[in-house]
Amino acid sequence: MVVRAWIGKDGRVKDVQILRSDNDGFNENTIRAVRSWRFNPAIQAGNPVEVWMTIPVRFRQR
Repeated sequence: MVVRAWIGKDGRVKDVQILRSDNDGFNENTIRAVRSWRFNPAIQAGNPVEVWMTIPVRFRQR
């Protein structure tokens, strides 16, 4: 699965979009999980900026 996340200046995920999914049953849980993640914000000219980030998400069975 591949998602695209909009990361705000504060490092919080503001939006998540599914770009590619092998199983629609995982989509909602993936979106919920990615929204809970926190990132270091991107820096441009010394200031934090908002950016889109493409993130592969892999599931494995335990």
